[in-house]
Amino acid sequence: MPQLRANRRAGTGPLTTSVLYRIYKQWCTDNNNGYAKTARHFRDGLAALHGTSHSAFTTHTKYGTTYLGLGLNTQTREDYGHYTLKGEFL
Repeated sequence: MPQLRANRRAGTGPLTTSVLYRIYKQWCTDNNNGYAKTARHFRDGLAALHGTSHSAFTTHTKYGTTYLGLGLNTQTREDYGHYTLKGEFL
């Protein structure tokens, strides 16, 4: 699974829910024979892993819905950073 870290690096912008799910789906293609959970199952599982609910774990910003205090580690950014859309941040 893509490696996450507790806080994102300053100045890199927020990690949106859509970016993280896109990276997760590509990771599944690369490592899990293409099987990926639905977006809803993924987000609920991620929130449960952090002991909270999806709504308490996210916030709405000008970038879209973002995860609070969550970012990608350096290796995952290098491997999957190109799966963002123009204008999105990692």
